Amino acid sequence: MNKVIFWISCSLKMISCFVLAACSPSVATNDRALRTESEVLDVRVSEAEPNKAFSAEEISGIGFDDKGKESRLFLYFPRLLRLWEEDVIISSIAVVELLINCKDVLVNPENIRLYPLSTPWTPLATWNSPFPTYAGSAWLKPGGDADESWGAITPALRRNPKSLQDFELAFDITQLVKRMILENKPNNGFSIQIVKSDLNALNSMGFFTRNASSDVRRPTSILTFSTKGAVE
Repeated sequence: MNKVIFWISCSLKMISCFVLAACSPSVATNDRALRTESEVLDVRVSEAEPNKAFSAEEISGIGFDDKGKESRLFLYFPRLLRLWEEDVIISSIAVVELLINCKDVLVNPENIRLYPLSTPWTPLATWNSPFPTYAGSAWLKPGGDADESWGAITPALRRNPKSLQDFELAFDITQLVKRMILENKPNNGFSIQIVKSDLNALNSMGFFTRNASSDVRRPTSILTFSTKGAVE
């Protein structure tokens, strides 16, 4: 199965200084279309330092520290829905995945959860607020407004084919993205969270961010679809 790799450097429209976009045309191979695209935005928020944004880290530690304080990773993919629609092949898309890279897997993948966020946020987001520069701005619930009504998405685990010393956690968001389109739901990005469990070696682990020195380690979105019947 050929896959379309989107290297995502995420950004909100209101903060153009964070956008590092790069596009290349679609390339058809047999009945699959390949297209690459690039941008990056992510931020770690921490219960231990609830008014601080951690957006400059190469590796973000997600989960719980020794005092039981939690950290979460937010990711925003601005072109996620637009790319899906622009290709005019919604009905024939097979799989959309988000890939997060890590050196070691210290948490059982069943206890790594992805949820869509129901509130817009900025790269300065903190545990307490999506817009900390605006007085009185706060999440409905500290730690981010993760919409758990969509259900948690857990990842498949595999090696990164371009960086074999690393692991990939692949979150299948196909049905979630379809619902976003069909139900006209906004794309506010995602929250990655760790669930405490005896099945985990540790209740925290590090994920590579958009600041990773190698682009093959940065957050990635993969789109695989059939070009049969696509409208040119």
